[in-house]
Amino acid sequence: GDQIDPTNFYLAADVLCIPSHHEGLGYCYIEASAVGCVPICSNIVGPTDFVKNRINGITCNPGDSKSICDSITEVLSDDKLREDLARNAFSHALSYDRRQIVPRIVDYVHVWYCRAESR
Repeated sequence: GDQIDPTNFYLAADVLCIPSHHEGLGYCYIEASAVGCVPICSNIVGPTDFVKNRINGITCNPGDSKSICDSITEVLSDDKLREDLARNAFSHALSYDRRQIVPRIVDYVHVWYCRAESR
């Protein structure tokens, strides 16, 4: 359910597994990664905008419960893999910090606006 601050849940977990058939980029992947939790998601548009398979998380085939189970088991049983994925996920989450994103959005809007004004 809704949580004002889910950080403690992420800190208590080694993985965040959200297998879906359809989903946008959920902020939960970024939040979990920011505290070292490895994201496991379906290989669908949205989550895979953030989660790159075997780089900063694991992707599974949508609806494939064996693939999901195998992915969770692999991450939980392989300390090196879990640590590498968690480290990479944390680093990638930093690029979603609003102090980095907002100036890029402002620059983009400015360029777009200048183009529209020159027409």
